[in-house]
This record gives sequence, structure tokens and C-alpha cells, in this order.
Amino acid sequence: MSVSADDRLQDAHRPALGARLSGVLRWLQATSAGRVAGLALLAAILAFLSVYPLSMLLYGSLHSTPPGMAGTFNLDGYRDILTRENLLTLLNTVGIALAKTVPSLALAVLLAWILARTDTPCRGALEVLVTLPFFIPPILTAMAWGMLGNPQVGLLNQLYQGITGSTTAPINVYSYGGVVWHMMQYSVPFLFLLIVDAFRAMDPSLEEAARMCGASRFRTFRTITLQLMLPALTSGAILSFIRGIENFESPLF
Repeated sequence: MSVSADDRLQDAHRPALGARLSGVLRWLQATSAGRVAGLALLAAILAFLSVYPLSMLLYGSLHSTPPGMAGTFNLDGYRDILTRENLLTLLNTVGIALAKTVPSLALAVLLAWILARTDTPCRGALEVLVTLPFFIPPILTAMAWGMLGNPQVGLLNQLYQGITGSTTAPINVYSYGGVVWHMMQYSVPFLFLLIVDAFRAMDPSLEEAARMCGASRFRTFRTITLQLMLPALTSGAILSFIRGIENFESPLF
């Protein structure tokens, strides 16, 4: 097979291009001016990806028409948002986010403590099972729970009615509790991954010293473990709360 002159020219230029790129990278790492230039370039890219869309969103909220069309600046959009129905929706969203964050945090701390501080058998398999929801889209699990816990035709409710002869449906995934339950299935693994690493990074000799001084297991957890874990717990709770506010799959179904 013959090789054209253009192909040979491109092959000849590839090493030179790689050498130039490596030289630029070495310059960015070696000199203070290069580091400043690298940070400025990174800041410009981040600004283009975040500040620009946010500025367009702010412009659209203050303008009566989309960008590029004739219109006037006003606050009509904000007046339309500040209604009683929208405020109730916002309060409901915040309430659901708080309702799922608190039990998810407690359960994640328990699971992380079991895996990092005990010799429970099959801890590796348990850690994989805890993180398994990350590999399943939330919409699929929401549809699955809709088929299982539907108050009219849900499989679990039909099994309960068939066994007990009752006409009531004890499970309703479309209720407030059902939405919180589904959101917890994804917030618990998220919090677990943040907390278990903090447990493993913490020095266990501090807890052992507290136990040797006569402190109970609960007092050791409250005065030593919880105090050392407070930064990780606070950041995890804030992130989980934000994820709960932006979540739409669970309320959608």
C-alpha cells in the first residue's frame, strides 16, 4: 500500500506538535507567569461555562422577551413567581429535601460506622450493595416502585390484600412518605461515600483511649467520633439537601 505525500507530511509534523505542547506545559508549570496564565485560562473557561449562562438567565428574568428580540426591562416575571401557590410549592420542596436528608444522614453514618469500625463479615460486598443505586437511573426505580406500591394495582398491595383479605392498601408510593423513601435510596449512597472515607481517615486510637478511660460506646461516639466527623457530616448534609431540592424524578412519578 502506497503512502501519499500529505500523509508523510502529517506524520512528520506530529512529533513537532507534541514537543511544542510538552514545552508549553513545562513552561506553565515551571514559571510563576506560566502558573498565572494557566489559572487565568482556567478561570476564563469556567466563566464561559457558568457565568455566561447565568447572566443570560438573569437577563431573561428582567426582560420581557428572549435575548435578541425587542422588549422592555421589567419585574413582571418575579411578580408572577411570588404567588401563594408557588411559595407553597417551594415550601413543599424544602420540606421534602429536609425530610429525606435527616434519615439518610443517620442511615449513612450507621452504615459507614459498620464498615469502617467493625469486623462485620462480607464488608466488601456490603459496600458494593450500598453504592449499587448509583448504577441505576432514578427514573427506572421510580417506575418500578410505581408498579410495586401503587395503591390500586401495586403488586405489594395486591399480595397484602390476597393474604389478609383486606381491601385497604398499606403502601402508597405516591404519598409524601413514598417520595421521601425513593429519594433516600439515592441520598444514602451519596452520603455514605462521603462519610466512610472520613471514618477511615480518622485515627481510631482516639476512640480506643476514650473507651479505656471508662466512656461508654455511645459517649465515645457522641464526644469523640461525632465531633471529629462534624465537618464531613455538615458538608454531606448540605450537599444532600441541595440534591433533594433539585431532584425531580421522585416527585414526577
